[in-house]
Amino acid sequence: MNPQGKRVSIITLGCKVNQADSDMMAKKLANIGAYIVEPFEHADIYIINSCTVTSKADRETRYIVKKILKKQKDPFIVITGCYAQLRASELSTIPGVKIIIGNLEKQDIDQIILNYNQDKFFIKVSEIEKASSSFGNFASFPFFRTRYFLKIQEGCDYRCSYCTVPLARGPSRSLKIEEVINRIKKLSNAGVKEIVLVGIHLGQYGKDLDPPLNIISLLKAIESLSIDSRIRLSSIEPNELDDELINLIANSNRICHHLHIPLQSGSKKILKLMKRRYTPTYFFETISRIVQNIPDIAIGCDVMVGFPDETEEDFQQTKDLISSLPIAYLHVFPYSERKDTPAIFYPHPVASNIKKHRAKILRELGQKKRYQFYKRFIGKKMRILVEAKVYNKNKKMKGLTGNYIPVFIDKDKGVENQFVDVILKDIVKGKVLGEII
Repeated sequence: MNPQGKRVSIITLGCKVNQADSDMMAKKLANIGAYIVEPFEHADIYIINSCTVTSKADRETRYIVKKILKKQKDPFIVITGCYAQLRASELSTIPGVKIIIGNLEKQDIDQIILNYNQDKFFIKVSEIEKASSSFGNFASFPFFRTRYFLKIQEGCDYRCSYCTVPLARGPSRSLKIEEVINRIKKLSNAGVKEIVLVGIHLGQYGKDLDPPLNIISLLKAIESLSIDSRIRLSSIEPNELDDELINLIANSNRICHHLHIPLQSGSKKILKLMKRRYTPTYFFETISRIVQNIPDIAIGCDVMVGFPDETEEDFQQTKDLISSLPIAYLHVFPYSERKDTPAIFYPHPVASNIKKHRAKILRELGQKKRYQFYKRFIGKKMRILVEAKVYNKNKKMKGLTGNYIPVFIDKDKGVENQFVDVILKDIVKGKVLGEII
C-alpha cells in the first residue's frame, strides 16, 4: 500500500517513550508523502501505538479499534507497541486489523506499509530480548505538541514482580551521548523550546555504552550547550537520585525543577514483595533532601493500591507516607494482574471493590496535594512555555511552568511556543489562572 497522499492518524497510549516512538513513525511516514493528521481524526490509515501496563490499557486498545470500525467501513488499522509485542496472537482475532508489529518493527513502519499486500494479514514481532538498539530516525519537531519527547534510553534490566515492561521493551540500552547532543542541537535550532528526556529506565542511561556513562555525564554535557531550550527529565527511580544529581538540578538554569519519582507503596513489606529497591524511610529521606535543596520543585509520584497481600495496615502506611511528603501530584493505579509476572502467583489477592476504594482515597489525597502545591505560587511571577492550542470553551491558552504547573491565560497573538512571564492569579476549579506581565 502506498501511503503517499494518505491521511495517517497515530493514536498513542501509555508512556512518553511511546509518544517519542509515535513521532518517529510520523516522521518516517511523512517522509514518503503521508499526511499526518491528529489522533482520532478521520484517516485512511490508523496506527495504534499500544500500552499493556494494565488490563485497562489492553481494553483501551481494543475499544479504539471498535470505535474506528463503528464510524468507518473497512479502515486500515495497524497495531504496534507493548500490547502488540506481548499479545500479538490475541490482537490478531480482532476484526479490521490489517497489520500487527512489535516494538522493534516501529522503525520500519514506512516500509512495512509500503510493502503490504492488501489481500493478506501481516504480523511481525521480533524477539526483543536480543535488541541492541531501537532509536531509529527522529522527527526534528513534535507533531501536535509544543514540548518534544526525546528518547535517549530504552528497555529495563530491573525485574519488579508486577511489571511486564522489561518483556515488552527488552534490555536497557542507550543512545550514544554524541547523538543525544546532536539531536538536542537540531531540536533547539528548529525552535523547540522544551525537550523532555525520556526512557523506560532513564536512570540507567549510559551504563551499556563504551565507555560507560551515566545521566549526570549527559546532563553536564547538555549544560555546556548554547541553546535556548529548557530540559525536563521524565520518570526516575528514587535509588538513582544521589546528591550529585540533586545538586546539578538545583544549580541549573536549564533543567526544569520537576521530577517524577515512582513510589508504588509506603509499606516496607509490600515494596519487598514488589521487588522494589528502596524502603519507605529511604524514599522519605530522598524526597526531603530534594525539596531541601530545590524548594520550588514539583515532585510527582506513582502509587499502586491493592497489590497482593496489601492489608489495611499496609495501605494506611502508604497513605501516611504520602501525607507526610512534600509532593505536587499523584498518579494512582489499582494493581492489575499481568501474565508472565511473579506477582500473579502471589497469595491473598485484594478484592476489586477494596482496590477501587483505596484508589479513590489516594486520588482525593493527590488532589489536595496538587492544590496545596499550586497555592504556594499564587501571586508569584513565573515563566511559562505557551502551547499553540486554544481551549475553545473559555478561549484560554495554556502554558507550563518549569516546575510543572499548567497555567491558563487569555488568548494572545504571538505567544504560541514562546516563553512568557506571568503572574499566577487564582485557582478556579483546580485550574491555575495567570496574567501575562
